[in-house]
Amino acid sequence: MNNDVRDDLSWAACHIESATGIHILWASDWDPISTNFTAYCDACPEGLGYWFPSASLGFCTPTPKDPPTSSIFYFKALCMLCALQDISTRVEPYSRIAIYTDNLNTVQIFNSLVCLPAYNHILCHSTDILIANDLDLRVLHVPSNLNTVADALSRCQFRQALDVVPNLQISPFQLPQWTLGAAKK
Repeated sequence: MNNDVRDDLSWAACHIESATGIHILWASDWDPISTNFTAYCDACPEGLGYWFPSASLGFCTPTPKDPPTSSIFYFKALCMLCALQDISTRVEPYSRIAIYTDNLNTVQIFNSLVCLPAYNHILCHSTDILIANDLDLRVLHVPSNLNTVADALSRCQFRQALDVVPNLQISPFQLPQWTLGAAKK
């Protein structure tokens, strides 16, 4: 057994030992219209961006310097994690969160919790956030042409984002420390 598999099994065992029951069906059985919080995410090779329509808040940051893979898919999944981490500080426990992305691979890994090893730590950290804060998450697809604000934020094209949402407040955000060369878990 290699170290990654051992770490994953230890992570799962820890969550199973402290679990209060089975919540999988309850957590995914709700209509996105009944969400408590909505976000839109996007990434490009140069940056990540997400925004919260209800608060007119937008966030952006450059991509990490040495990612485990330089795939755009990795950056889009990482952006989802960053948005979820931010949202978790803004909502009450048991909130329903809908995050939209224009990347079907990202939708798939967050909804199935199955991914390649390079993405596994993103799913583990996301799951940790959901469990620790008693949150429900739906990751949904949005066509690229309807994800214009997040796309503009990821490219640091602030004028384009402000053309769509004139009162948008744009701020930088910090990537998780492990993406900057620190330990994964």
